[in-house]
Amino acid sequence: AGSRGSTSTTTLVHFDHMNDHRGYCKLLATWTNQLRISGVLFLPLHTKPRPRHIFAVLDATRAESTGEFLRRLRTSNVDVNMRGQPCKERMSTVVEEWSIASDDSKLDENGGLTIIETEGGTASQGHMPFVREHLRQHRSSDADTLITAMERYLDEHTKPGKRR
Repeated sequence: AGSRGSTSTTTLVHFDHMNDHRGYCKLLATWTNQLRISGVLFLPLHTKPRPRHIFAVLDATRAESTGEFLRRLRTSNVDVNMRGQPCKERMSTVVEEWSIASDDSKLDENGGLTIIETEGGTASQGHMPFVREHLRQHRSSDADTLITAMERYLDEHTKPGKRR
C-alpha cells in the first residue's frame, strides 16, 4: 500500500524546549500514529532546568502528513508555559527536509514515534554526542546528513559559549 504520486520525506525538526515533556511527547506520538509518520525524538531529560534542543527526525510516505503535523504544532495546545497554562508551539523550527526513496527501509507506513531518552551532561547540548552516536548506529544511510544539519542549526542559533 504505497503512496503513488506522493513524495516521501525525512524532516528534521528542532524544539527549543519542553516544559511538560510527558504530555507533549504523548501528543506527538498520537499525531505521528494518526498521520502515519514514523521517526525518532531525542529527549534530553538530564538537561537543567528542562529538556532543551530536542530534535525529531520524521519520516513520512506522504509529504502532506508532515505538513499537517507541523500545522497542528502551531495551532493546538501542545505544552504548558512557565505558569502552567496551556500553550501552542512557537519555538520549533524545520531545520531541513529531504525527499527520500519511497522504498527506503526507514519508512514505516504504520507510523509511530520512538522517544529516545538521551544520555549526557546537564548542559543544554550535553546530549548531542549521544544523538550523533545513535544516528550513526541506527540510521547509517543518512546519519551524516542529519548530524551536519543539526550541528549547522545549533551553530547558527546558539551563543558561542553554549556550543558543544
